Amino acid sequence: MPHTLFPTAFGTCGVAWNERGLTGFQLPEEDVEDTERHLAKKAHSKPAAEPRPEWLRRLIERVQAHLEGRCRISPTRRSTGRA
Repeated sequence: MPHTLFPTAFGTCGVAWNERGLTGFQLPEEDVEDTERHLAKKAHSKPAAEPRPEWLRRLIERVQAHLEGRCRISPTRRSTGRA
């Protein structure tokens, strides 16, 4: 199972995935090595050898936008508080 790290406004985050979808998410730790180590341990993953799937690239972009305060929430979600 692969994982990858990516920069955010809060620091380096990480995600792990398989053919069925997302299997792990790691918020930033004190340093990048700790972030990767904790993600790999929790998700039983290794650094990705293949390019990121398109759905994962979109997910990472949304996480980055959210952590930068650029989250796009529809008016319906905003008024009801539902996801």
